[in-house]
Amino acid sequence: MEISLAYQLKWAGRFARPYWRQLLVHLVLELLVVCLGLLFIWWSKRAIDYAVSEDLAAMRQALFLLILSAVSGVGLNLWSSWLNERTRALMLINLQQEVVHTQMQATWHLIKDWHTGDIMVRVNSDCQEVVQVIGKAFISAVTTMLRLVAAVGFLWWMD
Repeated sequence: MEISLAYQLKWAGRFARPYWRQLLVHLVLELLVVCLGLLFIWWSKRAIDYAVSEDLAAMRQALFLLILSAVSGVGLNLWSSWLNERTRALMLINLQQEVVHTQMQATWHLIKDWHTGDIMVRVNSDCQEVVQVIGKAFISAVTTMLRLVAAVGFLWWMD
């Protein structure tokens, strides 16, 4: 059995290939949520600046854009989460079918000592972990790193 990291990454890439569009849309939506969060900060600062300078028209516009960026960010975040959950559910079903099919074809000496329920529970939990890593953990790590870099850069630029 091959257990090298390169083999596992290639396998994960092949497994995720049918879902790359949904995963890419999820990533793009998450990046848009990051941008809208930064816009929320920007318009908050602008609204305070306009309030201090007593420019009511500009302050109202800044407040409108602030609320628009916040509501849009929440909406996109909900859509992104829904899409990712849906995609991961499809991935989980596919992986469970592949694993169960392979197990049904196998005859192991050790498997004869197990109860069927033990095998199915193990298959389910292992498949859930694999799908979690492929469908969520990697994208979350990328967006978290970009969020940190963007927040630090944006706050440094604002100062």
